[in-house]
Amino acid sequence: MADKDVGTVKALQQIHAYIFGGLYDFAGKIRTKTIAKGGTLFCLAEHLHSYMKAVESMPEDTYDEIVDKYVEMNAICHRDYTSNGPIQFYQYDDRIEIMNHGGLYGRANEANFPKV
Repeated sequence: MADKDVGTVKALQQIHAYIFGGLYDFAGKIRTKTIAKGGTLFCLAEHLHSYMKAVESMPEDTYDEIVDKYVEMNAICHRDYTSNGPIQFYQYDDRIEIMNHGGLYGRANEANFPKV
């Protein structure tokens, strides 16, 4: 990944393609269709670009700011939009935890992720 792409939607797409490329044909691409897993509706496709642009405009001067951007981009895309539950961030001395009402998609589960 080129350094100039760090902190951008393009860089997140590259990471997504690397991790999920062997699993999903849409890995690394911005969805054009709204998808759901069971009864869980993910972010509506028509809103993805505007959400990503808003997050991409966040500051990226430090490593922590770049990580914050990626975490927010991922949480927005994978949130369960059938629920009105918020995305929650918990910051500890040694980690950040994200409580998101979304879930893993398709054949991915806790036992085989990320090597599905």
